[in-house]
Amino acid sequence: MVFAIAQRKLDQQLFVYSKNRQSSEVYLGQLVDAQMVAIGPIGDVTYVQEITVNEEQLFGRRVVLVSGLCGAKCAVNDVLDEKDGRQSQRVV
Repeated sequence: MVFAIAQRKLDQQLFVYSKNRQSSEVYLGQLVDAQMVAIGPIGDVTYVQEITVNEEQLFGRRVVLVSGLCGAKCAVNDVLDEKDGRQSQRVV
């Protein structure tokens, strides 16, 4: 199951997808050169509509902040930095 959530710069697309039907965990990925590149977990399928994508400034660099929910008191934030035309996860 794949849900498109945001068109990003350089015509690259971020997606939310599920790895299997038994799990409610969803993951963030990016379509690059017609291939899916996995970024990491972003929340629970129940909260897919709550996922947000924003461009932010972090340490003077432009980054993409993707925020999701994995429960009522459980937030997931991925800070993505563009490298070689791909979004890569940055741990802050």
